Amino acid sequence: MQSRPNNQFQPYIESVENIVSAMKLKERYVEELNSSDFTDASQNIRNKLVTFEALFASAKEPNVPDQNALRLTDAQKQLFEKVIEDANLGIESHSLKVLRTSIKDLESFPKRIINT
Repeated sequence: MQSRPNNQFQPYIESVENIVSAMKLKERYVEELNSSDFTDASQNIRNKLVTFEALFASAKEPNVPDQNALRLTDAQKQLFEKVIEDANLGIESHSLKVLRTSIKDLESFPKRIINT
C-alpha cells in the first residue's frame, strides 16, 4: 500500500538525498579543514536546492492541467518548506551542530513524507 506514495514522492526523495549528500560533504570540509571558506560546498548545496525548489514549485501549482500531477496537502507543503529551510541553513552555516541537525532533519524526510 505504501508503494504508490513512495513512487509518487520518489523524485522528491531523491532530490533531498542529493541535498543531504552535498551537506555531508560540507560537514566533512568544516570538520576536517576548519577554514572559513566553504563557497564551493555551499554552492553545491544551493544547486541541489534549486532542483528541489523546481520540483516543489510544480507540485504546489494549483492549476496544473495534468490529472496525474502530484497534489500536496498543507502538511506535505510544510514538509517541503522545511526541506528548503534546512538546506538554506546548510548553505549559510559553518557550524557543525547546525549542519548535523539539518542533515538529521533532511534524512527523516522520506519517512515523514510517506506517512503524511
